[in-house]
Amino acid sequence: FYVIKKITGKNDLDKYIYYNDKDKKLRFETGNGNDGIFNNIFEREKWYSYIKQMDEIQKISTKKARKEKLKQIKKKAKEESINIYEKDGELYIEGIKNEVKQRENAKATFYNTAFFFYQVIKKFDSEKIEEFTNYILYKIHFNRIICSTKADGLEMFQVVNDRGLELSTSDIIKTYLLKEAPKGKQKAFEDDYGVIKKNLEEADVSLDEFFVVFLYYLTNKNPKRGVIKEVRKIITSNDFNEILDKLTNLSERIKKISNENDWRINCLRNLPWKQYIWAILLCERDYGYKNLDEINSAIIRYYYLNWISGATINTIKTFSFKLMGDLKKGDMNIVNNIDKELKEKGVVYTDIESGHDTFKDNNGVFLKTSNKIGLESYIKSLLMLIEYARREETIKDTNVDIKTNVYIDVNKKEVQLEHILPQKYKTNLKDWKNWKDGDNYINRLGNLTLLKDEKNLAASNKGLSEKIEIYKKEKDSYFKITKDISEKYKEKQWRKEDIDNRTNKFIELLEKQLNVKLRKNENIKKKRNE
Repeated sequence: FYVIKKITGKNDLDKYIYYNDKDKKLRFETGNGNDGIFNNIFEREKWYSYIKQMDEIQKISTKKARKEKLKQIKKKAKEESINIYEKDGELYIEGIKNEVKQRENAKATFYNTAFFFYQVIKKFDSEKIEEFTNYILYKIHFNRIICSTKADGLEMFQVVNDRGLELSTSDIIKTYLLKEAPKGKQKAFEDDYGVIKKNLEEADVSLDEFFVVFLYYLTNKNPKRGVIKEVRKIITSNDFNEILDKLTNLSERIKKISNENDWRINCLRNLPWKQYIWAILLCERDYGYKNLDEINSAIIRYYYLNWISGATINTIKTFSFKLMGDLKKGDMNIVNNIDKELKEKGVVYTDIESGHDTFKDNNGVFLKTSNKIGLESYIKSLLMLIEYARREETIKDTNVDIKTNVYIDVNKKEVQLEHILPQKYKTNLKDWKNWKDGDNYINRLGNLTLLKDEKNLAASNKGLSEKIEIYKKEKDSYFKITKDISEKYKEKQWRKEDIDNRTNKFIELLEKQLNVKLRKNENIKKKRNE
């Protein structure tokens, strides 16, 4: 409707959308509560503004001017998670799915669908467009089906839905819960479900994630028939009130854990395997371990070293479920079991020459000449691990409270990776004149830090002195590793040896956090040879 409205100029389309003579209009409502995203794209006409700009570019005669204008628009569009590209002389637009959170993929879907219809309809001549529009407006009928309960409505949707956004896992499971609710208790269930939802929002856990955590926590094993079927089986084979109490209690416990603001838990929450992590955190609290800090440090060690070594979900799945079971039973050898697993799987080995547990760096990211750690998916989480270590260090040395344990979700857009020596330093050789051969240093650990989104955009390709002014604005030491730069290099240059020294310092902090040597001790061999 929006595409037709813009192409035809028919601004009175709304009058055709009704279901009785009193003009009680049908309302458009998206799945998964994506109304806000839809309205932002369509009612504010963001999608069409980009299409108009693309049409204008097509009219530019010179290739150079056209290319420059396209570059400007593409940069702006990328901030909206839109990709504009050229193919066979034509411009295309698409939503970038991998640049938005999974729950926001609707944004990409909406953009892609709108542009698809625009491309198709735009190819019609005026007569065909009129014919098509009249067919849509006068020949299509809405059938209004009234369901007596919300459960029936959701079940009906599952049956008839053939296109568009799918029902989410939580929508489907909610259907089963509603159907099992005792007669007259559905309103009470809605209230309890609202409490569960609020608890999870405060813990920054989605409902979809929550039901997976619920299943993992209850069973300690991989679901054979898929999450939805397994949860449905649990719901239908148990007392409804008992299941509802378990769900509510679990959501409250997750909220409580998130409010602890323990740096170890915060680091675990920044891992990509969140459903496993939350289930593990819940299981370990069932027994009430006195050495919880030691256990969580070992868990951090296991998952981060696996992540850095390139482990997939299949690599860590079996041990994760075993860990859940062992924690529930009160196994006192958890730390040793984790250490044993890392060594048996070859992630860690005991270096014969030094006697230290050493990380098997298969990807070479910790080699002294490595220039690729900044390209790895885990880099922001790793920098956050370093950040917590620096905060602990600062408190120990100065007794200054810098909000050591506050949780920072590095996967959110507001946290950005900052390259101190910019990636495009060659476009600003006036400020980076000593860096004509800096390509081998850009993605080294010591050249990287964290910034809030708007500050990262401001820092961009600026020189060190201008960057430092931006870094200094990090209120209440939001990132200590960034403030360190502004304090130490205020009147100095940023040199290769500074990156090397900072890299070494960061690796030392990581080795302390992960209780492992990340670089093989080369000095022992050197001394022996001497």
